[in-house]
Parts: sequence; C-alpha cells; structure tokens
Amino acid sequence: MHPLESKLAWGYAMLGFMILTAAVAAIVKLVFLYRSFNRLPVEFRKMRPGLTFLLLIPGFSGFWNFLAFGRLSRSFQGYFDSIGDRTVGDCGHELGMAYSVLEVCNFVPFVCFASVFPSLFLLVRYIVRANDLRQRLPLAA
Repeated sequence: MHPLESKLAWGYAMLGFMILTAAVAAIVKLVFLYRSFNRLPVEFRKMRPGLTFLLLIPGFSGFWNFLAFGRLSRSFQGYFDSIGDRTVGDCGHELGMAYSVLEVCNFVPFVCFASVFPSLFLLVRYIVRANDLRQRLPLAA
C-alpha cells in the first residue's frame, strides 16, 4: 500500500468516527431534552417537549440549541424557585450556553477540530447536571 493511501484511509476513518460520534451525541441530546421537558410540571415548561426535535434541522440547530438549553435551565429554575429550593444555582444555564457556543463553532471549518471535543465534554456535563435536577422532580409531573 502506498503511504498516501494509508494516510487517506486514516483520514476517512477519522471522518467516519467524527460523524458517528456527532450522530450519537445528537440522538442522546434529543432524547434527553425531550424527556426532561416532559418530566417537568406543565406550568413550569418554557418550551413544549416536541419542539426539541427542531434540533434535527441542519443549520437551524445552531440557533435552537441556545433556546432549548436555556429554556430547560429556566424551566428547572422556575420549578425549584416555586418550591423554595435555592440550592440548585443556575440549573446548568451557563453550561448549556457554553455548549451552544461551541456547537456553533463546530459548523466552522477548521475551528471544528478544536471545538468538537470540548463541546462533547460540556454536553456530558450539562446532561449529568440536568439529570440530577430531573431526578429531584416529582414523578407525577
């Protein structure tokens, strides 16, 4: 095998890995946001659960991330404020906004190589934080 063919094969393998990682992250993100909005009591939802699937629209998802993550955090904040729980902080709002900024950077050529792994890291941190909050919600919501 020619050395150039070997490098090209590695490049295709890396591209395939990045696409697969992005697809899995998108599915996990969609399911998590939908289930989180669905678990909140209706009066505290800042967005209907079904609207999270607008993240499937290419390009528009960069904008919609800001709304979905911001509204989920504010929905949690509204619920916990209503029961007098001040220990929850900003409910992951800053994590969600930082993730959304990096997710927009993932659309920029060459910048995406530097932002893809930090954005995945922040997505995981946000999901862990919001999942802790979601577990504190009543089941009958």
